[in-house]
Amino acid sequence: MYSAKCRLVLQLVLASGIALSMLPPLAAQAGDKFGYHEVRTDSQGGIVPWYGSGPSEAYDHNLRLIWNFWITMRNCQNGVPYYLQHQVWKAEADDPRGLGGDQIDMALSSWNLLYGYLGDPAIKQNMVLMADYWLDHGMSRPDLLWGNLPYPYDLDVHSGTYDGDMRAGKGYLQPDKAGSFGAELVMLYKLTGNAKYLDAATAIANTLAARVQPGDRDHSPWPFRVNASTGEVNTQVADGKTWDAAYTSNWSPTLGLFEELITLKHGKVADYKKAFQTASAWVKAYPLKTNKWGPFFEDIDTAHYSDTEINADTMAAYILNHPQWDPDWQKDTLGILNWSYSTLANHEFEKARLYSDEERKERSNLRALREQFNLEESPPRVPLLCIEIIRDERFSEVQKRCDDYIAQGVTQVWLLDPDFKRAYTVTKTEGLREFKGGILQIANPPLEMDLRRIFD
Repeated sequence: MYSAKCRLVLQLVLASGIALSMLPPLAAQAGDKFGYHEVRTDSQGGIVPWYGSGPSEAYDHNLRLIWNFWITMRNCQNGVPYYLQHQVWKAEADDPRGLGGDQIDMALSSWNLLYGYLGDPAIKQNMVLMADYWLDHGMSRPDLLWGNLPYPYDLDVHSGTYDGDMRAGKGYLQPDKAGSFGAELVMLYKLTGNAKYLDAATAIANTLAARVQPGDRDHSPWPFRVNASTGEVNTQVADGKTWDAAYTSNWSPTLGLFEELITLKHGKVADYKKAFQTASAWVKAYPLKTNKWGPFFEDIDTAHYSDTEINADTMAAYILNHPQWDPDWQKDTLGILNWSYSTLANHEFEKARLYSDEERKERSNLRALREQFNLEESPPRVPLLCIEIIRDERFSEVQKRCDDYIAQGVTQVWLLDPDFKRAYTVTKTEGLREFKGGILQIANPPLEMDLRRIFD
């Protein structure tokens, strides 16, 4: 009934009664703005940055805007900075979702580059704040099988602690994100000279080195999701099949962690060398040959494997920075990038690179005619209800579309997950809520949907 990667959007439009139609998602009205800013073009009609005289000024300006947004972001009700507890920003209220799995690691990596560019001491202070908070509120106990590793998610969002995985639940963690955190902690040690960061990175490396396995086509050297206490790899049943979280290809940061500690001659260097060699051999034998570059994202269920550009391209970056790691480094790097571009790239924006003088002139003429005859531009017709059926995509992407619908005036969104036979409602007042009943309905105009007939 549902094809792979199906995204079906049903919109109910209140016109003369209700018309049920299959339409594309809501789109903004065309105009002279691209995003928030007026379109600027060069002499050939090519779109140029909206700020400054060229790309360098625009990049600098945007970097400073991003940093200012981050550092001035409000705290949550428990006094903890919003970015340490949520993955999605909402200005008017706290989003119900917790932290992104690699969010702190990415922030530390980005701020290291930004600190090198701006030299602002507040950036380094923010890096210390984030690392300290995760170390103090999110590490697995040292006595566990997978001890001294960070939990990637705060299941009770405003508890102030990280205690599990967004999909697998409490007690589960992601070893690949632990390797990323360890690598960033070594960087922070070099930046601050504080040995506690080196010690924490060493503890992470010790656990990973002790748990490494040779792996095979379906099992990476470390699993994607594992229970810190029991060592159980997360499983999920869907479509009559049991899926496990035994595989991910996101190991370039972990290779970097081992390499840094080996270079520093710190910790169990012999164990790190062995783990480094084991993981390297697996990457060369499998993802480099199979192009199986997933999974990565915390909000994808175990049953819904997804290849990712981030795993592929970070490995390409690692190879470019370590050509001695791979005798075929040029061929393999090009192969990864070609795979990313051919498999995952979105080419739609290639159609929007030019904003012609003719189009600008036509828009100007239309505005002049509306002003001459005192005509108002007709507002877009807003659906009363949108229904989304999702499959094989990030839940956060679906949530973003639902948020866009509500922002544009849609009263309610019904979100259906046929694989797990779950339904959700989205409204402006209540946000996203799982629906536990059997029949979805709205009162005015009267409309209902029997979920048993839909899912069976």
